[in-house]
Amino acid sequence: PRGRAGARVRPGPPPQARRRAGSGGPGRPRRKKKRYGIVILLLVLAVLGVGIYGILNVYMNRISGSEVLPDDIGTTVYKGQKVVSGLICGLDYDNEGADGYSTADKVGRTDMILYMRYDTEANKLALLQIPRDTYVGPELSTGNTYKINALYYCAPNPENRMEALARTIYDQFKLPVDFYATIDMDALKEIVDIKGWIEVYVPMDITDPDYPGTGLEAGLRNLTGEQVEFLLRNRHNPGYNDQGDIARLQTQQSFYSALYREFKTLQPKDLLMWMDVLTYRIKTDMDLIQLGGLAQKALSISGADITFVRPPCGSATYNGRAVVSLEKEGTAELLNQYFRAPEDAVPASGLDIQALPLYVGVMEADVKTMADVQTTEPVGG
Repeated sequence: PRGRAGARVRPGPPPQARRRAGSGGPGRPRRKKKRYGIVILLLVLAVLGVGIYGILNVYMNRISGSEVLPDDIGTTVYKGQKVVSGLICGLDYDNEGADGYSTADKVGRTDMILYMRYDTEANKLALLQIPRDTYVGPELSTGNTYKINALYYCAPNPENRMEALARTIYDQFKLPVDFYATIDMDALKEIVDIKGWIEVYVPMDITDPDYPGTGLEAGLRNLTGEQVEFLLRNRHNPGYNDQGDIARLQTQQSFYSALYREFKTLQPKDLLMWMDVLTYRIKTDMDLIQLGGLAQKALSISGADITFVRPPCGSATYNGRAVVSLEKEGTAELLNQYFRAPEDAVPASGLDIQALPLYVGVMEADVKTMADVQTTEPVGG
């Protein structure tokens, strides 16, 4: 079958699944940015985990990162020991105009930035969701957008773009970065469409005034890859009350919950279906055998031990650009509580976060566990 403009699309779920799906498929241009949160981490864990190292070796040459982070932004206290800290990023290659996607060298922006701290002894995972529009100041190379998601694209050293982002996290947040992993964001649709759909609890009606007749109804739905993309990318839903880039993070957690349930039931035969998709899209500077062992252990984490943290923030402007500014005191408190050992606490005065006056007001921090998300859903946790 072919969709709009003759583009080939995969078949959707079977009829009984379609009846439960939201009304109206997106059928829309690829215009809006994506940010998938924990999904990137789970995809990485799925590929490198489940203990199938023989299969991993077949694909070893595909999963590689020529960009190696410098040692000085990691830490000898954490690196390779009890606590592992790193960046999981989703790259968006959408055409955003002259200063956006480059077809020549296929360099995108890190429109999903997730900082993780994994305590391997306690088997607890904390995930810092950093809004893609977070203001990082005028001194860094961002193409005059002043946003954190542009650091990778505008990196002064094109041979090591991840260093620009990782060093900013280290300098401004005072958080060590021991490793990174990136993935091409289009992999998500392909993963969902391999099965045909994924069961997701949609917490509210999701519509887009720019595209009448499209949307998803609230409730338990079987979503195709195209519908999942609509859910995750939409930032103009009226229910978001003009805080789309920030507010949609909460809606996206419902999808992460659905994906988490899928991954908890993974078998090696399931993983084989995804391998060709994912191994061409993941890049990391961590040793793959080490990361595979880490992933195998991480897949046993309970929902109560996975914590989402979104710092307090709000809308601001700088030099005519709309940005997101973090609230410094509240961010410092959360970083100390979830991402540092007590003896490593850093006060707000020790952070170099670039704060601006907010023109709407502060959106309070959002902290919840995967179990918290799942208790609100009419499906098994």
